[in-house]
Amino acid sequence: MRIIVDYRPALRARSGVGEYVHQTARALALRYPDDSLTLFTSSWKDRPEPGAASACPGARVSDHLFPVSVLNFAWHRLEWPSIELVTHRRYDVAFSPHPLLLPTRHAAQVVMVHDLDFLRHPERTQREGQQLAPAPPFAIGEEAGAASVVPKRRVQALHARVRVARKPPMCKIERSDPVDASYS
Repeated sequence: MRIIVDYRPALRARSGVGEYVHQTARALALRYPDDSLTLFTSSWKDRPEPGAASACPGARVSDHLFPVSVLNFAWHRLEWPSIELVTHRRYDVAFSPHPLLLPTRHAAQVVMVHDLDFLRHPERTQREGQQLAPAPPFAIGEEAGAASVVPKRRVQALHARVRVARKPPMCKIERSDPVDASYS
């Protein structure tokens, strides 16, 4: 399987979302070494850590010098350019760890939503939630409250684990902080 992960939240000092993206990519690389994993980054000034690829064995880093604001504008409003056009590769799955979907020509799209407030109150956002209406499945960190804004059939609660369509055994996500990392 050819998977691309929008790794941009993990470029800077990692917040919760950035660390989650990094650990999800790491878990995918370790659990599925035969799959092709690409970490997509794009920024005018921020570069991926030199060890990003080594932390995710076998992963390819596709780093681009596009300003984030320009790329986000084009993706939000035009749904162009496709991730295949930007990276010159084809993918089976495109994982977006935030409400901005990676535009694709052929890949299945999965979006990780950490906070559903933008769906309840679209007036508080610029355009993030507007693109999600026709989107395929949502992956969310918390199931509570999701049913009130997203149809249940489109929600998969992850509960800090990595799930792949093949339904393998769940894998542990290594954490760099002192929080207990044993998930049942």
